[in-house]
Amino acid sequence: MKIQLKSPNKLQKNLPALIVFGTWILLDTTLYTDAQIAFTSGTPQKQDIYVVSTDGKKLRRITHHESSNRAPAWAPDRKQIAFHSDRNGLFWQIYVMTVDGGEPINLIQHPSHDRGPAWSPDGKQIVFTSVRDQNPDIYVVNADGTNTIRLTAHPTADVHPAWSPDGMQIVFESTRIFGSDIFVMNADGTDIRRITDAPFWDTEPEWSPDGTQIAFASYRNKIFDVYVINVDGTDERNLTNSRSDDRHPTWSPKGQQIAYSSERNGIYGIYIINADGSGVVGIAVDLK
Repeated sequence: MKIQLKSPNKLQKNLPALIVFGTWILLDTTLYTDAQIAFTSGTPQKQDIYVVSTDGKKLRRITHHESSNRAPAWAPDRKQIAFHSDRNGLFWQIYVMTVDGGEPINLIQHPSHDRGPAWSPDGKQIVFTSVRDQNPDIYVVNADGTNTIRLTAHPTADVHPAWSPDGMQIVFESTRIFGSDIFVMNADGTDIRRITDAPFWDTEPEWSPDGTQIAFASYRNKIFDVYVINVDGTDERNLTNSRSDDRHPTWSPKGQQIAYSSERNGIYGIYIINADGSGVVGIAVDLK
């Protein structure tokens, strides 16, 4: 999940009034190297996935279904998007489609809830969360839907997996100790280690492009903020420190900025912040 951003001034000029759909909720945002933003928009009962360019001139709805379509994840080749959907009427399942709006393909077709796909850096595998063994665990599957492998097996919940830039490790959220913390493991499921140690809820982790830091959302002080921490668990910092719900952090390609979703004063939007916590800019606001 990578982004190529224009300067903050240009982003602010081009996008503030871009995405206005009436009553809807912003659930997920992902961005990629050609500066297109994939996001989920809709009502609490139904959501679709949209793609927009940073100049605001190319806004496209790429899913068209009377169902919920969430958690879009760009493939490394930028030609496909993976997401989860309940369009089969029974379970959340992983789908893959081309960015030009091709027919989504049910990747795994397993009778279980499969959610939160993330592509490996080489595009050969997709990691996701599944409850097929009665508990949320992390699985990996080939990009063609073959060879599903279970990576974690714990009686608590393991969710929100994301690959390291070198493809050697996977970061994820887990309730296996107390509360919900961020953990890292090898890509084969070995050497699981705890990164954060908070009494409440740390979620939605994303690796920095250089592989040294992890951005995540955390519920502390009765509000979500975006935090950054070194991969070894040191130097944890609250970047946003606002009185709004700040979630879904995503790094820019060079690691200089982080995009995230926020609900400020009851208004949904997508914002950019420098990696040191300065220079917050709204690139798509008034989304509710």
